[in-house]
Amino acid sequence: MTAVLLSFLLAAPSDPEELIRQVALYYADLHEFVLQDRETRMAQGGISEPVRKTLAAAPGSKLMLEVDGATKYRIVSDGERVRSFEVGSRNYLEEDLGGSAHHEMDAELQSLVKRFSMLGRIATSARLLRTGKVKVQSRQVKCAVIEVAVESSVGPSWRETLWVDPERLSILRSDLLSGSLRTYREFLLPPGMQAPGPSLFVFIPRKDGRRLPSQPFPSRRSFKDRNPPVVGGFYFLRRDSIHTAAIPLPNNAKLPGSGVFEIVSCPGP
Repeated sequence: MTAVLLSFLLAAPSDPEELIRQVALYYADLHEFVLQDRETRMAQGGISEPVRKTLAAAPGSKLMLEVDGATKYRIVSDGERVRSFEVGSRNYLEEDLGGSAHHEMDAELQSLVKRFSMLGRIATSARLLRTGKVKVQSRQVKCAVIEVAVESSVGPSWRETLWVDPERLSILRSDLLSGSLRTYREFLLPPGMQAPGPSLFVFIPRKDGRRLPSQPFPSRRSFKDRNPPVVGGFYFLRRDSIHTAAIPLPNNAKLPGSGVFEIVSCPGP
């Protein structure tokens, strides 16, 4: 064991499984936060453009999600109503809690926060790969690089490498492999480093703004190639000169025809 690794283990839990349990407890207790990540998805030769997301939460069912990818849009819940709009547009959508836009915020909350709160219960193994440093908000943060495995005969299974800040117990990076899909996340602003301001959960329409009829407001992560990978459980949006349609893809499905496809939603990790 090197001196560097030994000094690290003396300052942090020597058992990586115990560190993951502490991380899970920290994320389970997150009720008010703001975080920002940048993520890229890769599968079977297809690669997505990097997407930057900002997610904030506060008591009273207040949520805010901003996605900056192929398009940039924001969804805001003040605890009573949900408004979604493309940044720069004067028009917006408005719906009750529990609608499609609110569902998208909940899905991101699951992927970026709640999923980590369950690792203490569902992880079947955790091993320390190495120690390192990650630059976060202009400073170098010492971290433990831990590989976590989740094996299940009835639900999704995956392996994930986590860059964990043992002092704050926050996750700084994540490299997740689930089936043929690989998702790399870099947390530019981990939760707990900054309190969410009240203005994040307030939507004031422009004077020339117009409320549009409610409709699904999908997140869009575009694949570069025109024949994207098949990932079981995902939904793809087919866009060509003829029609636009959401297509559910079961495991090992074959894509119908050609055209540009974009991921609409993901129920898994």
